Amino acid sequence: MSDILLRKCEREDLAQVCAIENASFSDPYSRLFFEWLRFNTGEGFKVAIKEGRIVGYVIVGVTHAAKGHLASIATDPRFRRTGIGTLLMDSVLAYLSERHVGVVSLEVRPSNAPAVAFYRKFSFVESGRKRRYYPDGEDALVMTKRLSPD
Repeated sequence: MSDILLRKCEREDLAQVCAIENASFSDPYSRLFFEWLRFNTGEGFKVAIKEGRIVGYVIVGVTHAAKGHLASIATDPRFRRTGIGTLLMDSVLAYLSERHVGVVSLEVRPSNAPAVAFYRKFSFVESGRKRRYYPDGEDALVMTKRLSPD
């Protein structure tokens, strides 16, 4: 994947990030929310660039209690199953480890079997459920991964 550049998301990237978001999710985040995330997560909002265009992104935040939360990860549908998602996840897990984050969590639709399998590949385990989490009433699986033994 030497042809993929990972870097912090810049404001001018948001139109392409939103296009990927809209193509990936039935209840996409708004551009305004992405702007808020970009401002509040800093280096935790990364984009993957191939041949000058954004082909994926990942967003993770860190709380004061040294816990991480994976807010979103997505790859342009035309570039799925090419290793970009793995590259993004590896990058964000390294970012969290460098900040001594002990645990990272995320929410995912139980009906999204490919996403659940992807997270399991990185040793995320089911740790709970949030009832009626999504706008259509579907629950969310809460998945967590321990990054450090503390």
